[in-house]
Amino acid sequence: MENNKEIERMNELAFGKKKAKVSPSKEKQNLNESVVGVGAINSPFLQREKTNYELAFEHYMNEEANKDNTLIEELKAENELLKEVIKEKLTEEEIEEIFGGKKRREKALRQDFITKANIWKKKGAIRGMNQEMLDALMDEAEKDNFEGKPGYDPKTKLMTYRPGSEINWGGLGLASGGGVGQGG
Repeated sequence: MENNKEIERMNELAFGKKKAKVSPSKEKQNLNESVVGVGAINSPFLQREKTNYELAFEHYMNEEANKDNTLIEELKAENELLKEVIKEKLTEEEIEEIFGGKKRREKALRQDFITKANIWKKKGAIRGMNQEMLDALMDEAEKDNFEGKPGYDPKTKLMTYRPGSEINWGGLGLASGGGVGQGG
């Protein structure tokens, strides 16, 4: 009879039908042994042996990762070899013409200035920009090897050039290059 009351009380505690009184030490002991100590069924945290298919899948994934790493190393070696061959066969001007480099960055920055000038003028952030201003900004950017980005000065409402060295690329979540911001 006392066991039945004990079982009912434990069910009430476990399923929350009544508020539990846990002041006496005997009840605390029962609570710990009967309810808290019972592990969840199908718990993902239980330590168990892996089944054959889990072991096979893990082995397969490790092999694929090793293949990927090997492929990456092979591509890096080929890339280094290609760089050496290109440097032997081509001049700096030819390399620049083929791969873009500085000219590509200059063209992209010029377009970025024009695009942002249109957007910022519509928003009222700048007064506008003419060809003379654009040329002056591009001259300033050339000194920085076109590594920076357009910006604007909110006080004068004029566009500015933000040198790459003054931009916190890491704060933008970028390793290098990219990002919009205000300069001053």
